[in-house]
This record gives sequence, structure tokens and C-alpha cells, in this order.
Amino acid sequence: MWLAAALIVVAFWFFRSPLAAAAADAIRHNSGVRIRDPRLEETLARVSEELNELREQFSELAERVDFTERALADVRRREALPNPRS
Repeated sequence: MWLAAALIVVAFWFFRSPLAAAAADAIRHNSGVRIRDPRLEETLARVSEELNELREQFSELAERVDFTERALADVRRREALPNPRS
């Protein structure tokens, strides 16, 4: 009788604890159910935004490198040509 009452009390406190919530999330995750966490969604949105900004910056940098390479090739090509006045 006492053992049953003690088990009920322990089960009650366990299911109200953060440990039970973590165990439930782990079970949901292992079964393929998406976990909805507002902080996680906010962090994911922020990281996605930063990734898009980095992509834009990388694209601009690639364009600048292409321009610089073309300008340098043009200068080298002009220097390789013989000077008609000499």
C-alpha cells in the first residue's frame, strides 16, 4: 500500500519535471515528429537571415574579383604589346 502511494507520488513529480519534458521531446524526435520550440524557430530564422546576407556579400566579392582579374589581364595584355612609337 505504501509502496503504491510512493510510486504515485514519484510518478507525479517526475511527469511535472523538466526531465519528463526532455524525455518526451527525445521520444518525439526519435519518432520523426518535429519539435516546436519558439527559441529554436527564432534562432533558425536569425541564422537563415545571416546566411542570406553572407551569400549576398560573397556574390559581391566574387564580382569584384572577376572585375579585378579582367582589369589585370587587360593591363598585362597591353604591356605585352609592342609600343608602335619605339
